[in-house]
Amino acid sequence: GMVLCVVMILVANMLVSFQPFVLAKIINLIQAANINDTNAALPPLKWAAMYGALIIAFWILHGPARVIERKTAFHILENSTNALYKKVTEMPLKWHQDHHSGDTINRINKASHSLFNFAQNEFVIVQMAVRFCMAMILLGTYSLGVLAASLTVSVVVAVIIRQFDKVLVPLIKQTNDGEHRLSATLFDYISNIITIVTLRVQSHTRDGVTHRLDTMRPVFWRSFLLNEYKWASVDMSLTLVQTGIVSGYIAIHLLQHQPMEIGAVVAIFQYLLMIKNVFYDGAQVYSVLMHRSADLHSVDDLNADHARLA
Repeated sequence: GMVLCVVMILVANMLVSFQPFVLAKIINLIQAANINDTNAALPPLKWAAMYGALIIAFWILHGPARVIERKTAFHILENSTNALYKKVTEMPLKWHQDHHSGDTINRINKASHSLFNFAQNEFVIVQMAVRFCMAMILLGTYSLGVLAASLTVSVVVAVIIRQFDKVLVPLIKQTNDGEHRLSATLFDYISNIITIVTLRVQSHTRDGVTHRLDTMRPVFWRSFLLNEYKWASVDMSLTLVQTGIVSGYIAIHLLQHQPMEIGAVVAIFQYLLMIKNVFYDGAQVYSVLMHRSADLHSVDDLNADHARLA
């Protein structure tokens, strides 16, 4: 099921990657058309029909593939939740006394949903890989210089993203640890809410919750700041490069007095925009994967303790 799903998503994204190429054909045909020719509109209209057909073909493949993917993801959620719950029920009473129930619940939820969310969004990784490769290949058909510049910049931007994430990943683990402690505190208070209301210690318990949140604030603040620096660096770098490459392509043709097709310029701009979106999505996906990895590792202690029972 998942192999078919991946193949469908791969083909769907290969097809939709030809849209800028088809758009360039339409523009070039219009640019070269003889206004006195009554049949001049037919070739652009044929290519326009193909442009629409690419979107229809994309959804014929992409839609059913996503349904398969999300159904599979639910089965993974079901199996992982049951497996972790089974391990908890098999742990001795001493283990339960040493591990807070609220903390354990939070860890199981985070780990199970990290697998679920990864499984239901695997298409994004396939989509990014296909669109990046197709954009590079089709850029090469217009200009090898543009292809070389795009590949070089892609490597530089990937390094920038990696440097930021080296700092952000440890912060994610600290954030998760804080959330586990907050969950344990809330579980304590809410499970004993009748006693808290009877003794009128609501204000004291709110102070406890506030304290937990206060200890999380510095890590959140730092991750927020670094995250915005990362996005700004990636976005500005890619936008400047996109503008520079298109401007350079136009300038070279004008300086060398070479004929230039407007459609080619549009296609190059569109493919550079596709690459920019791939990096933007890639940076976001990588950040999400780091969060999910940290969530999945939340149950490492449970798995290790359960393994020692064997």
